[in-house]
Amino acid sequence: MPEGALEILRAPKGSRILKKAVRPWCRLAYDNKTLLVPGVPEAEDENAALDAVIKFAKRTEEYMNKLEDQRHA
Repeated sequence: MPEGALEILRAPKGSRILKKAVRPWCRLAYDNKTLLVPGVPEAEDENAALDAVIKFAKRTEEYMNKLEDQRHA
């Protein structure tokens, strides 16, 4: 995990499921490497940023679970 990053979701070590789940919902930073939570950079205050993180984490976790279910089907 990059220095200064905040861990909001976790997948088993070596699993690519988290990366697959995050990509559709995140945004790329100007460096074209860093993944950003939508709504956080432009949030008006800390509460709005936290709301964006919670929404992102929930959506991503649901998608990650869906991918896992498909993998085991």
